[in-house]
Amino acid sequence: MALCTGLGCQTADPPPILPTTTSDIESDLGPATNNQVIWEATLEQPEAVTPTVQPTRLPPTAPPNPTETPDLVANLVDNATLVSLATGEAATATQRPTRKPEPTPTLSADDPAFVGTSIDELTERIYGQGWFTFTETIERNETFQQFTFEYLSDSQIVEGFITVPTGTGEYGEKFPVVMLLHGYINPNEYEMFPYTTRYVMDFVDAGYIVVHPSYRGHPPKPRSTWRNVFRIEYAIDVLNLMGIMRQGSEDLAGPFRRVDKNNIFLWGHSMGGGIAQRVITVRPDWTSGAVLYASMSGDEARNYERIREWGDERTWRVEYFSPQEVIESVSPIYHLDRWTAPISIHHGNIDSVVPPEWSRELCEQLQARRHPVECFEYYNYRHNLYGSAEDVFMSRSIAFFNTYRTYSP
Repeated sequence: MALCTGLGCQTADPPPILPTTTSDIESDLGPATNNQVIWEATLEQPEAVTPTVQPTRLPPTAPPNPTETPDLVANLVDNATLVSLATGEAATATQRPTRKPEPTPTLSADDPAFVGTSIDELTERIYGQGWFTFTETIERNETFQQFTFEYLSDSQIVEGFITVPTGTGEYGEKFPVVMLLHGYINPNEYEMFPYTTRYVMDFVDAGYIVVHPSYRGHPPKPRSTWRNVFRIEYAIDVLNLMGIMRQGSEDLAGPFRRVDKNNIFLWGHSMGGGIAQRVITVRPDWTSGAVLYASMSGDEARNYERIREWGDERTWRVEYFSPQEVIESVSPIYHLDRWTAPISIHHGNIDSVVPPEWSRELCEQLQARRHPVECFEYYNYRHNLYGSAEDVFMSRSIAFFNTYRTYSP
């Protein structure tokens, strides 16, 4: 949803964790394979999760219209608000009133457009049935190796790139994984590497495998036929890739043998944060923690009301005309009882693209449930953090993942 251009600021890298030994990583990941499929997943059965009804939601809040100029350094740490629930009383969640009726006609809940979109239906699906292959070697050096890849998600070919630290890692053969979920960029303007490369290297230096999926319909593959109501198919792409990696981690001779399936983390910006919320709702046991950065709401009514301000209503008519029953069935905010992963929330307090109030209220609701959550607000910053704020944000993200990472002998 959110435009995420203009993110090319340089960040300060944390001290790298260098491998103590080297190993034949080429045999694990392999060079470019000319599109030969080198991993084809088997089936992994989902675990049943029982849904409960969540409270109704607040109406959308108008974004601030500030005149201040962001200050890169002053007051950054002092004004960053941390909300965490380690001990003490839980906060009271904000009451969420019922959505006002739309003046436009609504679709019925059994409309074909909504088939397979509910959290319950997504939970019943099996993920990771497609093939996976590396397509090009981008770089190999003494600290990391980087490859582009393709994989099959349902009937769609999705591309991305993966970066793997060289060596055996500080704690043994397997590495934890960070999946970087990018925000909205018009597919006609999207480029795979510029968006997240600087974040990738911070996490790789900290000892993480980093995976960046592009989602279906993004270049260099041509745009294909897909519905993507509520951006649900993007979440399906992420879930399929996670399923492939989890299964591949069990194959000691396969390309994912260094993936620690018990330590897969999500990092999502803007639309990517909304995708992360759906993923941890559908497969709560697949994620060890999630960073939500200026994230879209887990309430799809709020999202489409925001999108309406920017786009052609005809383009989003399914979301606009969705009945309340459908909104509640597809929105992660109504299924917070499913969440098990710790959450770290970050938002600029003058963001005019995605309202910071959405992150504040999610913090309150998670606190009320005594869910492990930390929340940071960055004073005088908008939708994209940069400079000193971005450095602090990345340091906090790495510290958060390190806190919740588990170690196996």
